[in-house]
Amino acid sequence: MEKDEIKSKWIAMRNAKSINPQLLYDYAIHCAGSKLTAQEFSAGLQFQDINAMIDRVDHELELNILYDKNGQFIKVIQ
Repeated sequence: MEKDEIKSKWIAMRNAKSINPQLLYDYAIHCAGSKLTAQEFSAGLQFQDINAMIDRVDHELELNILYDKNGQFIKVIQ
C-alpha cells in the first residue's frame, strides 16, 4: 500500500470518527518502517495512548484538522 492510498483511507477513517486497527498497522509498516508482526502490533496497541498516536499520524501525513472551540475533533479538511 502506498502512502497516498494510506492517507486517503486515513482521512476517510478520521472523518468517520472510527478507528481501524488494520490501517494503523498498514501505516506503521509502510510509512513508519515498523518491523512488527500484525499480532505484535495489535498486542502493543492496548498499551498506547491512541489519541496521541492518531495526532502523530495526522501530523506526519500533514493533515489539516478542524476542532471545535472545546478542542473536540470535527473533521479533516483538505
